[in-house]
Amino acid sequence: MTSSTVNILQTDIDSLYLTHQQTLIHILRGMVGCHQTAEDLTQEAYLKVSVASAKKIIEYPQPYLYQTAKNLALDYLRKQKVRNTKLVESEKMDDLSYEQIRDSAPTPEIATQASQELNQLLNLLEKQPKRRSEMLILNRIHGWKHGEIAEHFGVSKSAVEKNIRIALAHCLVLKLSPHDC
Repeated sequence: MTSSTVNILQTDIDSLYLTHQQTLIHILRGMVGCHQTAEDLTQEAYLKVSVASAKKIIEYPQPYLYQTAKNLALDYLRKQKVRNTKLVESEKMDDLSYEQIRDSAPTPEIATQASQELNQLLNLLEKQPKRRSEMLILNRIHGWKHGEIAEHFGVSKSAVEKNIRIALAHCLVLKLSPHDC
């Protein structure tokens, strides 16, 4: 390709761009929803087509220009979606972190009340058979499933369920009785 052929092709690309610029901006604005972004994408499409035409002969420059512009708009929309998703996740994390920080520090009154309730629960559990208390603690405090507790103690799952039910009922009765208050 000679220098004069490249100049003619570049002139053709320039002319094509100027002829279709407003139409491309209109199409892209419909896709991306922003006039300024549509103008930027149209300009970028022109530059890409211009660079491509310097490297090779583009047989159908108008469809090539339009397709390049649409592809740039789709890429832009994909990037925006990722940015927006990350922004929303970041905001959720900021809100979550703030909520966790605010809620994680108990007031002195709540801390005192929790300590008293824990001591009361430990006193109630001491009044029950040791194995039953251990089953309740493993289930409610440590989050063990009934099957895990059954395997640990070498008993049936129904025996674990029965012991936990009895332990809870016993704690409730002792807590409600006037001599324990």
